[in-house]
Amino acid sequence: MPRSVRGVESAARLFERLSTVGDQFTRYLRPGLSTERMNDLLDQAGLPQPPSDVLEFYGAFNLVPGYQYELDQPSFYGIYCLLSFDDALEA
Repeated sequence: MPRSVRGVESAARLFERLSTVGDQFTRYLRPGLSTERMNDLLDQAGLPQPPSDVLEFYGAFNLVPGYQYELDQPSFYGIYCLLSFDDALEA
């Protein structure tokens, strides 16, 4: 199994487990973006293609843009590095 598929499956299991235990982070999860949408956003930002595992992840999952700036910031194990695709492009 390719590494990127394993990463998406691992993330799915993690997010499912977080949801099961009532972790508030999962309320910020959204469906992934189409390849066309990601390419359009990358082109608009003038950025090159990211690694394939990044595209696989954002093809399966996305987050609410700006979720990490809410007053009730979700704690993803104390790290706020998982961003929406839009926020990742800005960063």
